[in-house]
Amino acid sequence: MRNFRPPIPFLPGNPVQPVTPLPSFSPPPPLHTDTFSCSCDNSSSMAITVSLSLVILVLLFIIFRKRGTEVADLPVVADPPVADLPVVADPPVADLPMVADPPVADLPVVADPPVADLPVVADPPVVPPVLSIIYNSAIIPFEQSECPICLNDFENLEELIQISSCSHVFHRDCMDAYLENGPLVCPCCRVSIF
Repeated sequence: MRNFRPPIPFLPGNPVQPVTPLPSFSPPPPLHTDTFSCSCDNSSSMAITVSLSLVILVLLFIIFRKRGTEVADLPVVADPPVADLPVVADPPVADLPMVADPPVADLPVVADPPVADLPVVADPPVVPPVLSIIYNSAIIPFEQSECPICLNDFENLEELIQISSCSHVFHRDCMDAYLENGPLVCPCCRVSIF
């Protein structure tokens, strides 16, 4: 059994004062950090939201309908009676100036010129935007020796594509795949192909 000591009474001249034990406190309940906590489930909150929306819509309908009747209640300015308008008669047809069509015989006759007299204009040569070439290093030397798309060297008897506007050369398969997935521009210099 523990020794029980009675508390030391407080004396004004005593430098050592007794320490009284602090009462034990329980921690405060946890604070709700939710900005909106509701004990109701999701379906009832949805029903409340839908109900409030319907009430607002009905009120707006009533307000706009009332405004519409206020506009309809405004006085309408009537047209003046027809009897008060001045009567303007059409001028007689005989007083109108008549413009006659010129006789057909007076018109000059323009004949078609003979076809032999027409100047011959040659169409400019049509350059296809892309040329298909079978590569042979002995016959067709190019400035570039590899395909800029796949970075493989050109081999003899490979089918190549040369873009007419910029003269860049590519493997046919590489260029077909590029044109299917990309824009219609040269992969090297971005000049339009067509």
